[in-house]
Amino acid sequence: MKKGSGVVVSMYMFEKLFYKSENINACSFPVLSECEFMNMEIEAFHDSESVCCFAYYRHSGSNAYIDIYVWDVMLQNRYKRFVIAEDYSFSQEDEKLFLEYMSGNIVIEDDMVQDLVNRIKKEHTDLHIEPYSDSRHVLLHIYYTFHRNGIYEILFKANLNWIAVNLDRIEDYNIIGSSPQEIFNTHIEILRAFNYAGGIECIITLCDREVLNNLYAAFHNYIRGKRMNKYQVLNLKDIYYSGEKLNKKMYEFLGKIWKDSQYYAYLRYREYKQVVDDYYSILPKYPMLVDLEEMCEICDWIEGYIENERYYNWRYSQYFYDNKRKYEYENDRYQMIIPKDVSDILREAAQQHNCLYRYVWKVATGDTVILFMRDKGNSSKSLVTIEVKHNAIVQAYRAFNKLPNEQEQKFIEEFAEEKRLCFETEYDEDDEEWIEEEDEAV
Repeated sequence: MKKGSGVVVSMYMFEKLFYKSENINACSFPVLSECEFMNMEIEAFHDSESVCCFAYYRHSGSNAYIDIYVWDVMLQNRYKRFVIAEDYSFSQEDEKLFLEYMSGNIVIEDDMVQDLVNRIKKEHTDLHIEPYSDSRHVLLHIYYTFHRNGIYEILFKANLNWIAVNLDRIEDYNIIGSSPQEIFNTHIEILRAFNYAGGIECIITLCDREVLNNLYAAFHNYIRGKRMNKYQVLNLKDIYYSGEKLNKKMYEFLGKIWKDSQYYAYLRYREYKQVVDDYYSILPKYPMLVDLEEMCEICDWIEGYIENERYYNWRYSQYFYDNKRKYEYENDRYQMIIPKDVSDILREAAQQHNCLYRYVWKVATGDTVILFMRDKGNSSKSLVTIEVKHNAIVQAYRAFNKLPNEQEQKFIEEFAEEKRLCFETEYDEDDEEWIEEEDEAV
């Protein structure tokens, strides 16, 4: 059976038909004492621009009830009283007004709500109330679980508060279901995973819920007991229909994404990374979200070099042999190597964890010279990257922009003296440094 249209109160007559509960007469329950009422009125007066709500747990003989006062300057008497008592419901008019207040902006003290929750949990354990982050849900929970009414009682007792208050948005549910699973034809863990303000979008249609049931059957170990977002769902759908295995790190990474801009930046990055991995392999699979745009920019740069590699290599060739004759040097332990093409520059950047990739164009145009200092016993492994410009060594760094050690420093000084290059141990703060990459990027 499909849901009715409109707001929550649209089910009022249905509930009255199926569940017997008398309309409450608030006048039958004692009001606050004159002193209590005066204190409440003073507090409401101090915050006259807001709709203030006060809720008290009280007893009338052996019967407990919740005494609620909503102060609203738009009301003729300035306040409206609602009384919630076991086995009673509001009149249709009062229920409509109560639900309007509970869906609007009301102000209620946190201590008052917490005290209410503590009393309910102690004296009415079957109601399964929780201190929801939204105080209005606490009052709705109490109202719908103090009397028999069907779906809302079931959902609040299952602590599916966000689903309950958004029920009018959800399509094709079973109005006579006796459990959340029966109501939505969906596993309870899926409902819990999307029981938050932004999660409702993922379970609105019957088709949405059927897909989620399939995903839960395949990936329940990842989904159980966790909040999910739409980006994780999109990823799980891709994996499910492609027959691939779920990557736990990717699932956890996507769980940190809560904006479309972040998600689409990640998709761009993932696509770019596949192109450039052979040249710049240190790019992380799952970067920090704040770094996504920068990572995309890095990939974009490197992809541009790859696409125009023949041109850049041709430009390199114009300077390579002159640089080779001019800067080649070695001693018993170390040697200087001149990069011959784009690949050499990008792989050095990857090994050194720096932004040397930004220098491809400068090298190709002869604006600067990049040299690789190597240990002769392992000449394929990066050791120190050096930049020579205007007849001076302007940068010399190990991996992660660390300064050379004493032995390496001595060789660079020896090389500089031999080639008549200026070289200072300390670098000026205004010099352009290769940007350090984080260790986690490995």
